[in-house]
Amino acid sequence: MDDNSEVKTEFINKSDNDKQKDSTEKIWKVAAVVMLVINVILLISILVVTITWRNDRLAEDIYKKQDPIMCLPCEDVYPHQEDLQENPEGFEKRPEGNKTICCGHASKHLDQLVSLYTEKAHQKERNLKMLLSNPYKCNEGTQVDKPSAHLVGVTKSLQDMHEHHMLKWNQTCKLSNINGIEYKDGKLRVTTSGFYYIYSQVTYQDDRNSFPYNDNDIVLHHSIHKEYNDGGDTSREKLMESSQSRCQIVGDKSNKTSYIGAVFYLKENDHIQVKVSHPPKLLLSENSNYFGMYLT
Repeated sequence: MDDNSEVKTEFINKSDNDKQKDSTEKIWKVAAVVMLVINVILLISILVVTITWRNDRLAEDIYKKQDPIMCLPCEDVYPHQEDLQENPEGFEKRPEGNKTICCGHASKHLDQLVSLYTEKAHQKERNLKMLLSNPYKCNEGTQVDKPSAHLVGVTKSLQDMHEHHMLKWNQTCKLSNINGIEYKDGKLRVTTSGFYYIYSQVTYQDDRNSFPYNDNDIVLHHSIHKEYNDGGDTSREKLMESSQSRCQIVGDKSNKTSYIGAVFYLKENDHIQVKVSHPPKLLLSENSNYFGMYLT
């Protein structure tokens, strides 16, 4: 009887050991499967990241090859000498013969190059028209008797730009001239009635650091006004105006040139003046701003 009990006990112990061994083997098998799955997922992730990175590099290389560099003579790009020296648009300057060319990638600088080049071309065209219509006899070097005035350069003191931002002009500039018209405190007074061509140009220099934060300060205005006697009272009339949005700023600094001009009938003692919305933003170089009129 005792022998049977010992055999039975030994059998039970062996069964428990076998069960424990089978359980351990199952655990290891499950762990091996889990590790295999994790390794497969990691390999797939690494493969996806590698393929994506290579595709991005390939796309970037193709984009660079398709992004040509555009170059134009710097003197044809910047309308003013100050801009040529400061290079506010950040073009790459390259020497080419006796000229300097401004270059940039088409994707980044094409719009700027075209815009500045067009502005320069328009300015040349306007200057040519003014030269052809200038009331001077070039062959004699003397003025025609018709009244005329041409004022170049605004005064640099912002305190002079009061009364709703009316500009005052530099009479001492060698390019300024007045004949048969009176000038005082920013206004030209008509002495002879007739049809006059009135014109003005101003150049703003703006930058992103001073970009406006309210809607009332987002537009640059440039206008010409007339003061006249109306039954003993002084009346005012806006003759013409140009408005430009400051949202079109490109680069850290950007120059905007505004030109307005047209023919109006003026009477004796009428006064003509120029006003701007942002006097501190004016580029105060000698040839950037001018104002004039002449009898047609």
